[in-house]
Amino acid sequence: MGCRTILLVGALSFSFLASAQKPRPSLRGAACETLKVPLPALNPGRDFDRNAFSRDGLLYLLATWIPDVTNAVGPSDPEMTVPCAPLPPTVQIALINSLLPDGSFDYNRFRNALGAPYLEARSRQHRAYSPPATLAEFKAATGFEQWPVEVVTRSRIKDFTRAVYHSPAGAPYTVSIAVTHDSQSGDLTTAVRETEFLLRREDGSKNWDFYVYDATGKLATQSHFGRNLMPAPSICMNCHYDSADRAFVPLMRR
Repeated sequence: MGCRTILLVGALSFSFLASAQKPRPSLRGAACETLKVPLPALNPGRDFDRNAFSRDGLLYLLATWIPDVTNAVGPSDPEMTVPCAPLPPTVQIALINSLLPDGSFDYNRFRNALGAPYLEARSRQHRAYSPPATLAEFKAATGFEQWPVEVVTRSRIKDFTRAVYHSPAGAPYTVSIAVTHDSQSGDLTTAVRETEFLLRREDGSKNWDFYVYDATGKLATQSHFGRNLMPAPSICMNCHYDSADRAFVPLMRR
């Protein structure tokens, strides 16, 4: 399934069973204990199930603070109860702001609201290798520029040249790297527009994490698609969802 189809998910919101308008929860006056979040029903048999993508995406993000969240939700559960205690206030607010008055949940709004706090929290989950703050440190630690490289002359989704690297067998961590150059002809001597890398999670799942270094070599919360900047890692999830394994993985869209 191509990336164009998956990108249509951006406008999806979760439909809830109730039709009445519901007041949005508030953090004012009392501590948040739990939040009820509606989940979309799965559509088995479809080549690409948008509801599965959204459902799995929500669990993928929340697992950063609630490691066993996936085990707490059944495949046919219409909603999930999210404990507030493990969540930072910014994530609680993002959840609340994504619960709409009509009883639906705006998944796209939630994932786009997480930003830097999410990336920082995810980085702390990697014990074998925690992503450095700068590209220079990343290069020094991995030496990835010496790995075998696949050159994509003009990427369909980036519109520029990409150099793709994969960690060799025996490396202490599993990582895939894509460096986008300011060229459309395969010239790797041109300036680097950004460096993206995918690092396998250490929680036993099949999921990977997505990180971006910008042109200055700093960890960023946006990624280039052509001339446009899009929020990362949420935009990365669109093209890296494996519908067979129900996981976010290095499906490299060239």
